[in-house]
Amino acid sequence: EDIDIVEGKEPNSIDSLVNIFKIYWRSSLLDPDKDYDSLLIEDLNLFFSHRYDTKNESFNLDSCITNFVTSVGYYSGGFGKVGRLRDLLVWKTQKDSTYTFSIKDEVISVPVVFLEDFVTKGWGNYATINKSIGGWATDDALYCVKESYDIESVWFTVHYLAHEGKHFSDYKIFPKLSGFDLEFRAKLSELSLARETVYPLIKRFIGSANYDDRDNQHPLANYFVIKGLSKKIFDSEFVTDMTLWETIDVDIINNAAYALLKENTIALHNEGPEVENFIKKQSR
Repeated sequence: EDIDIVEGKEPNSIDSLVNIFKIYWRSSLLDPDKDYDSLLIEDLNLFFSHRYDTKNESFNLDSCITNFVTSVGYYSGGFGKVGRLRDLLVWKTQKDSTYTFSIKDEVISVPVVFLEDFVTKGWGNYATINKSIGGWATDDALYCVKESYDIESVWFTVHYLAHEGKHFSDYKIFPKLSGFDLEFRAKLSELSLARETVYPLIKRFIGSANYDDRDNQHPLANYFVIKGLSKKIFDSEFVTDMTLWETIDVDIINNAAYALLKENTIALHNEGPEVENFIKKQSR
């Protein structure tokens, strides 16, 4: 729902802050050729000018947003960019847990923070009229939108936990690694473990694979996942025919995906812990 004026709300309320972002998201989505980031920052500086010295050179919007949201009793994901837009996620309740899982012989233990009672789930949720988001990873923990998952299902254990857990692990081992490489490795982690969802997953990766899209992480990662698996399983460059994929036993796909993941891990270690880009440098 679009909210341009939050009537009856205290000007420094959480609703007023969210309203600033909704106006920015709507403007950006309706006019994608224009950059509204500078206007957003102006509006945020005005919003916070009653609380903080926004003209001080040490003023930082990210810290400011986090501190403000905390001060009024909520939690926030900060002021980062998701895709092309600045984002804001705000929730009321969270609960910490720890999960340990295995990707073949690799054991990963991750803290998982379950999030509930959202004020806003960010611009992706806003743009899709409340389509739920799943969560994200940082180098400290995984953050999971609790209502999005049955935690006993494969959608949580494989498509969320293994995917985001690989990000969590990689952030620590390869702290500068690009989003392209992180997604490539996380998708291989999913395919290493997926059973009943393995063929739909491959179909989705094929459908959105794009070597020429050098700006978006997922299409390029999907391309190299399918390219690598095609070479290992079919000794072919890029197999798109799902009837062929569905003739391959799930165990073979799982093992091929894990073999690719291990080979990539070795290649990254050979590049060194400061490695930033690997798959983007690979030829078609």
